[in-house]
Amino acid sequence: MTFDQLQPGDEVFLDANVFVYFYLGSSQQCRLLLDQCRQGAVRGHTATFVLAEVLHRLMMIEAVELQLATPGKVVKKLRENPDIVKQLSKYSAAIPQIKAMNIEISPLNLTMLESSANVRKQYGLLTNDSLLVAAMQELSLQKLATLDKDFASVSSLLVYRPTDVSPTT
Repeated sequence: MTFDQLQPGDEVFLDANVFVYFYLGSSQQCRLLLDQCRQGAVRGHTATFVLAEVLHRLMMIEAVELQLATPGKVVKKLRENPDIVKQLSKYSAAIPQIKAMNIEISPLNLTMLESSANVRKQYGLLTNDSLLVAAMQELSLQKLATLDKDFASVSSLLVYRPTDVSPTT
C-alpha cells in the first residue's frame, strides 16, 4: 500500500526512514505524511528508540555532507575522532522539530524488549525492527509507514510505503 491510501483519522506508526527522507528532502510523500500528522488529519506514532535511530542516521549524513568523513567509514571515523562529533549540530534539531509534528512518542519499555524476542524468532527481524513490531503490538497499531521491505513478512501489519523513493532493506 502507499501513503496516499491512508485515510483521515488513521493511526500509523512512523519508521525512522520516513523522518530521514523528510530531512534529506528526498521524499515529497514523507513530507506530506508528516504534514498530515502535524495537522491532526493522520495520527502519527513513533517510539524513542526510533528517534535515536533517526538522530544516528542524521549525524552520519551531516558528517559526510560536511566532508568530515567518507560514507563507507563514517562510523569508524567518528568513533576514532570525538572532536568531529563535537562539530556536528544540525542533526540535533530533529527532535524538537519532530516533537512539534503532533506525533505521539512512546518510550521503550521492558515489555517491548521481552516481546521483541518472540518477534525475532517468528519473523527473523533484526533487533530494532523487532522492537518496532513489539511497540506497535503494545500500542495496538497495525499501520506502519516505512520504506523497509523487511516488514513484508509480518502478517499482522499493514505496510504503507511512499512511491517517490527507492525501498530499503
